[in-house]
Amino acid sequence: MLQAAGHVAETLLLGTDNGVGEATFPATFDGLAGRRHRTALRRRVAAFAPDLIHVHAGFTSLSAVLLRDLAAHTPTVGQFHDVGSFCYLGTRRYRSGDRLCERRVGVGCWSSGCYRPQGLGPKLRGIGHSLVRADLLAAWRALHRIVLPSAYLLDLAVLHGFAPDRVRVVPNFQPSAGAQARAPDDVPLILFVGSLLPVKGAHLALQALGRLTAQPWQAVFAGDGVERANLERQCRELGMAERVRFTGALERDAIGALYDRCRMLVHASVIPESFGLVGIEAMARGVPVVGFDLGGVKEWLVDGETGIAVSPWSVEGLARGIERLLREPALAAELGQAAQARVGAHFTTERFLAATLTVYAETVEQWRKQRKA
Repeated sequence: MLQAAGHVAETLLLGTDNGVGEATFPATFDGLAGRRHRTALRRRVAAFAPDLIHVHAGFTSLSAVLLRDLAAHTPTVGQFHDVGSFCYLGTRRYRSGDRLCERRVGVGCWSSGCYRPQGLGPKLRGIGHSLVRADLLAAWRALHRIVLPSAYLLDLAVLHGFAPDRVRVVPNFQPSAGAQARAPDDVPLILFVGSLLPVKGAHLALQALGRLTAQPWQAVFAGDGVERANLERQCRELGMAERVRFTGALERDAIGALYDRCRMLVHASVIPESFGLVGIEAMARGVPVVGFDLGGVKEWLVDGETGIAVSPWSVEGLARGIERLLREPALAAELGQAAQARVGAHFTTERFLAATLTVYAETVEQWRKQRKA
């Protein structure tokens, strides 16, 4: 995208050479070997002479030492992708029940018992991870700009000590799918797209569907993961094995074909996701969403406008939302049209690129001012 806009970009990847000509570097930068790797990386960066570095790596993928080393020589933007950066458990939920966590990650997580590794070895490793995370957060706070996909994640960053004037929200984007000819659905198709992991809530979507077996519908769960066997067993126990199909991971074109056939997308993540990209993928093709009113999902799921937002973790609420769109196809079509319009107004490639380039310009200007001071 940057190259299409006339910029020159080079990608550096974690890990070993992948054979596609992209520069790579190892994930660990400790000890003497780490010093050699950092020196080699600095030479590679110096040879490219970038105006700016944009760190897209996962929060724990780069060491604080490397991050500080990069930022000391080049204007650097950091990108947070998920709530795991601000939670030992990666959920921003208390262990004690269905409540969102409102505290800063740290000592309170230990003292409350929310974070409680069992056994001496795990506890010692947990203490080490806590110290590493604290140092990482300090290194990220010092970067010239931080980019986040949602206002929800921005609030979390500020809670964790990030200066508001250095943090920018740049929402995710979805290329326009254009006008879609939607296939008639005498038997409505309900779609779930996502990894089959506990946090994605496919089990809650199935529970909700289990309350609606008196109505005609078919469902497709597109994605794969460790929970697939358990979910297939849950389907059989609910008597829905003939109505629910698990496809495994699909290519983009196959997912697009499902969007063009389905009545709705069910988004049932049980954690407050930083954004929830699959939602705007569906909306861009005129599909309304039924989902939990959590985290970054609120940026695009507007209850009664782009879909139906229900109380977090409520299977009953999820079932009611699904049932309403099953019974009211005209409403589903109306919400789908509004959803597509919202993507076209707020989540386009052009808006994303413009916002990103604005962040880059701010970062470079701040760097120049600091160097002159």
